[in-house]
Amino acid sequence: MTFVAGAAVGAIAVAYLSRARKVDPARKAEDHLLKIAEHSMTGGLIRVCDKLQLYEALWQSGPSTAAELAQKMRCSERWLTEILSQATAAGICVYFFGKFCLKPEYAHLLRDPKDSPRSIIGVFDMVACLLSRTDATVESVKTGLGKTYDYGEDVTAAIDRKNTNWFHNKLEGDVLRQVKTTKMGEKTLVELLEEGIQVADVGCGYGASVLAMAKRFPQSQFCAFEACKKSVKKLGERVKEAKLSNVTVYDVATRSLADGPTQGGKFDFIYAHDVVHDMTKPKDFIRDAKHTLSDKGVFVIVDIKCCENLKQNIAQTDAALHYGFSNFLCLASSASEKNAAGLGTCGFPEGLAQSWTKNEGFESFETIEIASLPMNSCFVVS
Repeated sequence: MTFVAGAAVGAIAVAYLSRARKVDPARKAEDHLLKIAEHSMTGGLIRVCDKLQLYEALWQSGPSTAAELAQKMRCSERWLTEILSQATAAGICVYFFGKFCLKPEYAHLLRDPKDSPRSIIGVFDMVACLLSRTDATVESVKTGLGKTYDYGEDVTAAIDRKNTNWFHNKLEGDVLRQVKTTKMGEKTLVELLEEGIQVADVGCGYGASVLAMAKRFPQSQFCAFEACKKSVKKLGERVKEAKLSNVTVYDVATRSLADGPTQGGKFDFIYAHDVVHDMTKPKDFIRDAKHTLSDKGVFVIVDIKCCENLKQNIAQTDAALHYGFSNFLCLASSASEKNAAGLGTCGFPEGLAQSWTKNEGFESFETIEIASLPMNSCFVVS
């Protein structure tokens, strides 16, 4: 009985203390907001470290004092101490026996994409560009009109930095080799590309995707369609530098997908990567794809994986990130003219894609998983 009574008293004491220590909701909200501010500054300093090539220096040197790094990098020891202290507090580095060390699990993600295929440093370049659009976004909320990709800092350069490795290392294996339809007969898309077909790459930015395919499949002819003026210029320069004779770049203001291949006939493969949800008139694009695709051709759409309703989308793990990109970029682009579709980042789910393609006369629709892009869906349409 004594034991039971003692346990009861203990339980009452624990319950009382728990109530006494209950966190004030307002204080909890304040802590949450301050944590967001902390993450914002960490993101900014990640870019500072990237521009200084500090991550690469740490990776190459191993555990180092600020003085050792300052001598190697010809930088200020005092400032390196401060920025590495912040990186350590943020969990990116560790500090022991007076030396700083970049955690290995972060190194592959934060080194320059040229040195690390797994790098996501371009995401932080994107965020920096988009945050400069704060005033423009305020105006968009008031007027309902967004901004095109040509507005402000060139976010396409950041997107290119983020995606280039994927297009060169994963596009063929994770997407192209999976594509095979009954209309293509016994051959896979890769086999057809190797033999030589007509390809349209729509909304390809700086051209990482079309350049990767054109180099890999020299027998095929590629038309690169892009709406962003800065991207058209940069892509043209890249094609010239690479000395690729099988790529033609078009500004959609002068020649669009609806005009078909440069050499006449129809396309055998139309590719659209992360672009349909950015379009002001995506239905027109799907209609043009149907009109210009050959009878045995295939239309491949890679887009953001999202749900069929708002409640489900908000509940997704990466919802805050997706809606952040949407407000600053994707909705802004897809609502950049009057009577635009305004899809936004989470606006093109599988059901809508299937419905729209079916309405335009496409007979086959399949969704395939992309192992290396878990946040994206891949729709294979013919």
